[in-house]
Amino acid sequence: PYPDTYLGGFVPIFSMFVTKNNALIAAFNNYYVGALPNDSFYRPSRVYKSADGGSTWNELFSRNYPISSVVEANDGSLVFRDWLGPDNGGVYRYSNGIIKQTFIDPFARLAEYNAGLLKASDGALYFISVDTAVDLAAIDYTQPGHALLATYKSADNGVTWTKLGTLPNSWTIQGPIIETTDGALYAVSHSVCNGADSVYKSTNKGVTWSTIATSPKFGSGKTTNEYYFGILSMVEVSGKVLIGGSAPVIFLTR
Repeated sequence: PYPDTYLGGFVPIFSMFVTKNNALIAAFNNYYVGALPNDSFYRPSRVYKSADGGSTWNELFSRNYPISSVVEANDGSLVFRDWLGPDNGGVYRYSNGIIKQTFIDPFARLAEYNAGLLKASDGALYFISVDTAVDLAAIDYTQPGHALLATYKSADNGVTWTKLGTLPNSWTIQGPIIETTDGALYAVSHSVCNGADSVYKSTNKGVTWSTIATSPKFGSGKTTNEYYFGILSMVEVSGKVLIGGSAPVIFLTR
């Protein structure tokens, strides 16, 4: 559905899902975030819908910046998050042909492209972003005890958002937030003070979080050759949470 030619032919799809009416939604992205509308290689990001399993597509809307995730709210509206967009990035709601920003992401550059939205089993929407109450100039985030990131929840289909708990020693948002079959939430952040990615768990839907695992270290044992495993994805299988990332190995959280 995207006939335009990009530099290098690079048009990533960061988000794709099936709606409750069995339609397919996919976000085709303009990854060249520095491009302006008057540049020859500028192309907008576009969200398409297919009602026949991907054989034909209709464009729903376009944006100037990459769209990292899209979910369908209970009322049928589409709630999406952009990456490095206006006002640093944000969360938007698409309903009846109208797009409205409902949350401004402060310092969106601290989020990886796969730091998306979650629609939980109870229909509520969640995401992780910078704590809007944080004063970056007043806190040294290389020291233990800081919490740059917080959880945000919407119980009204993405119209309004409420801040919940913070993630201890958190810095950048490394991946998506997921919900397991027991109702727990999991998230990932890179910790500056620990120098590694950490897995966080909440058993009360984001009100409080605890660190349950830190990414392992690879290398020869020499400091200059050592590096931490970067976490990029999580999935629950048979009641266990598996971690994937920057090396061809899958880890199990314990």
